[in-house]
Amino acid sequence: MKGNILGDIRAENDLEMLDHAFLETSDYKALLESSDRCVIVGRRGTGKSALVHKLNKYWHNQNKTFVIVVAPEEDQIIGLRSLLGIFGDNFVHIKAGAKIAWRYALYMEIATKLNSHYKLQKLINRTAIGAHLNEWGGSRFNVTTNIRRKLRLCLNNEVSAEDNIADLSSNLGIVDVEDGLYELFDNSNFKIILLIDRLDEGYSPDCKGVALVDGFVQAVIDLNTKFTRNVRGLVFLRDNMYRSIVINDPDFTRNIEGQVLMNIWGQSNNS
Repeated sequence: MKGNILGDIRAENDLEMLDHAFLETSDYKALLESSDRCVIVGRRGTGKSALVHKLNKYWHNQNKTFVIVVAPEEDQIIGLRSLLGIFGDNFVHIKAGAKIAWRYALYMEIATKLNSHYKLQKLINRTAIGAHLNEWGGSRFNVTTNIRRKLRLCLNNEVSAEDNIADLSSNLGIVDVEDGLYELFDNSNFKIILLIDRLDEGYSPDCKGVALVDGFVQAVIDLNTKFTRNVRGLVFLRDNMYRSIVINDPDFTRNIEGQVLMNIWGQSNNS
């Protein structure tokens, strides 16, 4: 018998109970029916990871839809932080470098998922994506490990932080990968759902930690904007991380504020 008849205190650790007891709130339905908001903010215990599970399950059953869940472990985030030191101590610089890195990482995760479909493999090999996939670790490793390996090849300790940021996009070959994805989506009607969770693992509320998360959030927003018909990315954030971004990011109002959905499974949803 279970020690707690109501199930595990963390819903995502008791999926059987979660599937049985999940409440389809208005916010949950809004995420399914509308793409207006992509940053979901809530306190600890308000059901963010549980929501990721249910959305994953729903979209996984949709035709011609791939679901990618990115949920880094603590050690993976800590390891990535060490590489970001090459961008210096300026928040805006670290955020810019992190945004480029995460953007490339998400592109490659999408390409890896599409490459798993036999009908798309030949098309992928005709684009620049094929060469990038040979260097990317694919599903053998987690996304954070893959981007760390790639960054080690692209970053140069002999030049300034500004030069590393300016050269990073071209060194990663982001434009070629992006063009390849456009071609893929133009020749297929597959959709990609990205669910980004557990960014609080290994998180520290310092300049580097906030910039790392902020860059991830903005990379997802950019991805949604560039591939409106084929890609939908959702980021789930703890409220303390969100507040840190509000305080530190001078472009918050312009880039992020309008993308936020607050208080998933909060008190207002259960009253």
